[in-house]
Order: sequence, then C-alpha cells, then structure tokens
Amino acid sequence: METDKSFELCAVRERSEPGGDLVFLKIETSAPVAAPGQFAMLRGPWGDAPLLPRAISYCDAGPGWALFLFRVQGEGTRRLAGLSVGDRLSVAGPLGNAFPRAANPWLIAGGVGLPPLWFYSKRFGGRLFWGVPSLFASAGLAQPDWQVASDDGTLGFHGNCVDLFSEALGTEAPDAVFSCGPYPMMAALKTVCAQRELPLLVSLEGKMACGIGVCCGCAHPATAGGYVHVCEKGPIFPAAEVQL
Repeated sequence: METDKSFELCAVRERSEPGGDLVFLKIETSAPVAAPGQFAMLRGPWGDAPLLPRAISYCDAGPGWALFLFRVQGEGTRRLAGLSVGDRLSVAGPLGNAFPRAANPWLIAGGVGLPPLWFYSKRFGGRLFWGVPSLFASAGLAQPDWQVASDDGTLGFHGNCVDLFSEALGTEAPDAVFSCGPYPMMAALKTVCAQRELPLLVSLEGKMACGIGVCCGCAHPATAGGYVHVCEKGPIFPAAEVQL
C-alpha cells in the first residue's frame, strides 16, 4: 500500500450519474494505485470558494486511473459533480490506510459508505451487505451477488443491513467484518460483533482540510480517551478503539 500526499492536476476521463444524487468520476492519474479503503483529496478549478478540497474514498483504481463515487451533499461535491470529461481537478492521494486481506470477510456498507467496500469486493472478494433507504436510493447499483436491505422494503430485505447481517450469522460466520457507513449503523454493528466475538474494522469520516494530519479537523473521539486523527491514523480503525 502506497500513499502520495502531493497534489496532481488530473483530467476527468469519464463521468456519469446513476441516479439518487450519486456521481461517478473517473480520472487519469500518475499516482500509485490506491488500495480499498484509501481516500483522496479532490478540488476543482473553481477559485476561492469553497476553499477546501473534499475527502472522497476510492471506488476502484488501476494503473493510470482512479474511480470515485460520491453523493452531492453540499457546495463542494456539487462543484465536483459539475465537472465534465476533459476538465482538470487537483487530486492528492492515495491517502490513509486500507482494509487488510482476509480469508472470509463480510463487508457491511450503509448508503454512500459503499465505495470502499465495493472496491474491496472487486479486488479481493468477500460477502457484501448494503443498506439503503429505498430502491430509488440504490440508483441501480446493487449487484446480483450482494445482500441488500432497504428501509422501506422496496429492495431486498425489509429492514437495515445490520439486521440482515445478524440474520445471516445464523448459517455461517466470517473471519473478519469491515464496515463503512453512518455512525449509528456501525455502532449497532459493533454491538453485534462484540457479542459474537467477531473482529470489526470501521472506516471513519472526518471534515478534513489537509488529509495529512496537520489541520486536526478530523479528530475523532477514541474509546480510551483523547482523539485519533482520521486522515493520519485511519480512516480504518478497529471498532473497539473508537467511539461510534
């Protein structure tokens, strides 16, 4: 696993909108190939506002290219979503640590926490569980071999992905559990995994200005007291070490 903290001017190679305010951006890059769980800092050519780049997880990567999937949630992501093929943006990455290899990992994604775990499943395999509010929110991304849960029952299991995960534990068990998604979802998953004595790694999100541990904007409460910096020590942490 390699990191690259310098910004590179990259061209947009492909862009698409699957639906549900989600956007795919595929860029050309000379940076090292990212590993599942790593992220990059992205900023387009839009002047001084918004000033800060946006931290976005890799959804896939290979030699010379990287793919991102994100939801438009504010001005920064709206500007990124407005880029067209051929436009250039500044990218620093890959940054942070990554999910490790495991023999039989179960991947628990909530909503837009999908990209790093989808990336993992494509590169290494694993059983992927994805929770979404509805069929519409899934934007047609669900793959046939995924276990999918929807809050309103319009897609797959009627309920949340932690309930679906718990139900699946009745037939087999993983040797590791990796998760990315809303903190309440991961907190519930942490409880289930602790009861079953299953090792759980979680991917945290933080408001980052730098992505390299300088600004301290991504400080997150640690279980033992004090804080961890998501960009510097993470974004992947043992669930037992962080508050959710």
